[in-house]
Amino acid sequence: MTKIPKPIGAKEAAGPALQSEPFMEYAVAHHRGPVIRLALARTRNMADAQDIAQNVFIKLLKSQVRFHDDEHLKAWLLRAAHDACVDPYRQAWRRHAETREDMAALMDQDPAGPALEAVMDHPVWIAMGRLPDKLRVALHLHYVEGYSVDEAAKIMGCSPAAARTRLHRGR
Repeated sequence: MTKIPKPIGAKEAAGPALQSEPFMEYAVAHHRGPVIRLALARTRNMADAQDIAQNVFIKLLKSQVRFHDDEHLKAWLLRAAHDACVDPYRQAWRRHAETREDMAALMDQDPAGPALEAVMDHPVWIAMGRLPDKLRVALHLHYVEGYSVDEAAKIMGCSPAAARTRLHRGR
């Protein structure tokens, strides 16, 4: 069990309490990777994954949750990331059609670098990309992040039996 810094900072005079700076630094340093990987597995787009991760850590900053330990914090962050991945697809701006000029401008940028390209070109990543979202998330949480079936089920918001079924179908 890893000790984490004290979560709640001093209450500000003009607003609600925010998480302390040491706590946020710890959370970002230790859990940014899993949050971005889950968001990337869900969205298949690095820019969207980074946006989702940023929103998750902003939500953490404003939250009043008292975390028992590091695993509780990580599970909370991954659940928030899981939920945040659904939100962009509900918004109208995600459904607009991209023009050729927009796509050409995006192709000229390389925000992720060759390391991410190598991962995204891997046959396993490509095969997982073809799976339905629920199966892909179950596989990611269990095999990449190392969660047990019961823990993954809690993060996905389903029963352990449903999580086992998703893992079986995904495999």
